[in-house]
Amino acid sequence: MYDANYVFTFVDIGVYGRCSAGGIFQSSLISISLNPKFHNKKMNLPELKPISADGELLSYMLAGDKAFLLSEYLLRL
Repeated sequence: MYDANYVFTFVDIGVYGRCSAGGIFQSSLISISLNPKFHNKKMNLPELKPISADGELLSYMLAGDKAFLLSEYLLRL
């Protein structure tokens, strides 16, 4: 993963095939520091905004595949 300035913020080196992506993420230092911040709404994200003029307010989310646990801040694609 990298930011808008192409500075890497996360690098996946790889692991054994029996380890799921969700399990690796849950036990990673990235997850340990990010999950509480998302859960406690302390990620310093922009305010909620509607995607249309009369739409409901929507929050920013993480997106993952089916290996990740669904939560109020992580959508599965």
